[in-house]
Amino acid sequence: MPLRAAPKPNRYGEVLDALKAKGIAYQGTSRDAKAVKDCAAAPALIAEAYAAAAAGEWGGSVVLDNLSIWAVCPRIAAYLAWKGGVRAQVPRGGRGRQPGELSLEDLKAMASGGRRAAT
Repeated sequence: MPLRAAPKPNRYGEVLDALKAKGIAYQGTSRDAKAVKDCAAAPALIAEAYAAAAAGEWGGSVVLDNLSIWAVCPRIAAYLAWKGGVRAQVPRGGRGRQPGELSLEDLKAMASGGRRAAT
């Protein structure tokens, strides 16, 4: 029997393994594999965000109605903001909030009927 090279681990396989370790059975698709390939987030973070969405803790109806890895991947920044609370950090190289832009606190105050000046 000829020897074969061991397959290289891939990011998509790592996501599926992480989900399996969390007790989540997932039947993936090629669309999921492409989303993971195109996503800069670590496989463990993608699995964590998916698990939070599957548990209904994060993502709301948009993610829950389309519960899949491909729906979670483009929303990793939103997951990190949710996980970190209201004060999410701007990634290195990000532009941050510009003068005149409303913060999340401003939007919440406006939604509740109060008014808060933008800085």
